[in-house]
Amino acid sequence: MQLVGAFADHRDEIGDLSRALERLTRRLDEHRNDLRERFLRESKWYQPDVINKRIFATLLDGALKMIDDIRADPEHPLRAEVDRRLVALVKKLETSRPLRARIARAKDELLAQGHLPQLAAWLWHDARAALAEQAADPASELRTRLAGALAAAGRRLGDDPVLLARADHLVETTATYVAEHFHGEIGTLVDTAISRWDGEETARRLELLLGPDLQFIRINGTVVGALAGLLIYTVAQLII
Repeated sequence: MQLVGAFADHRDEIGDLSRALERLTRRLDEHRNDLRERFLRESKWYQPDVINKRIFATLLDGALKMIDDIRADPEHPLRAEVDRRLVALVKKLETSRPLRARIARAKDELLAQGHLPQLAAWLWHDARAALAEQAADPASELRTRLAGALAAAGRRLGDDPVLLARADHLVETTATYVAEHFHGEIGTLVDTAISRWDGEETARRLELLLGPDLQFIRINGTVVGALAGLLIYTVAQLII
């Protein structure tokens, strides 16, 4: 019953199909032409293409409308049906050895066919696009959760001296390891990056790095130069 309990604990996250349905809608719309061509190729030879195109458009538009209805209605019956079927599947996975064996065989067949790299690339493309979209939106759930997690971690570090000491030790150990084992690569990377800067870029980088300290140096230089000039002028007047 552990799988069922885990599913129940995260039911809201798993049962929320809105994002998955949104991606499905986008994929279907993007590949409408490819799907239509495949539908036409697999249709009966004696059916006119005009009728087949109309049938395809009706089927796809109906599917897209149904997906939109499910996305717009949190209480849609299909959402409850998906939850019910997922719970039943989890229970069956816990109790059915033949089902687990069949899944293992399907996995081995998938690996043997060599389609896994293509599937992984497709999934990574979609995941990367979704992450980029979420990262670009200041009000996205990803940025909200990440900001909340960072804030919670900062509060915990501030309230827990033991954890703070461990974090300091981890950072120090990591920095020491990187410096000892990769100092050559780091030096080469820094040297290559700096060698590409021109005078204007170097000045801008120093301005960003030093900030107020650079302004303080400028003021001190001006004041010291003025005092030195005044002192030299005074000595010259006394000598004359």
